[in-house]
Amino acid sequence: KTSYYVGDSSISLTGLVVRGTYNNGTVKTETITSSNISGFTTATSGTKTVTVTVSGKTATFPITVVDAISKSLFTLTKNIDILKLKQYSAIFEVADTSIKTLVLTGNGGVSPGQISLTATSVTVAKIVMDSTVTEIVVKALDANGNQVGATKTVTLN
Repeated sequence: KTSYYVGDSSISLTGLVVRGTYNNGTVKTETITSSNISGFTTATSGTKTVTVTVSGKTATFPITVVDAISKSLFTLTKNIDILKLKQYSAIFEVADTSIKTLVLTGNGGVSPGQISLTATSVTVAKIVMDSTVTEIVVKALDANGNQVGATKTVTLN
């Protein structure tokens, strides 16, 4: 596997094959564990270089790290002062179609708290929240309800 989301915690060694060629010309498939791996990081998006070390010899390969939620843009559309609410419209973009749901939470009430996705981009015309909400945390879920990648925190103006 060479593609990961920001926040993925471990590398998948499934499908990784490392062959060592020895001085006598023999070729051996090496057993690789996570202790043979260095340079794996998903703290930020981008192309990263992973190093495999076996018996003092190294090889490298690139991995790509992407944000599961690549865009979350909130635009204030209305203040509802009498109810102490704010209404926003929002645009969300996600990395791929395996992401089926976005969950929205804030430091106060947020409605809707969940958005279903049928594509990699969605526009929500109306998100209502307490006027005290200053941050929204957006979490991406797959079809089984498992979190995909890291949460994204959006500071509201």
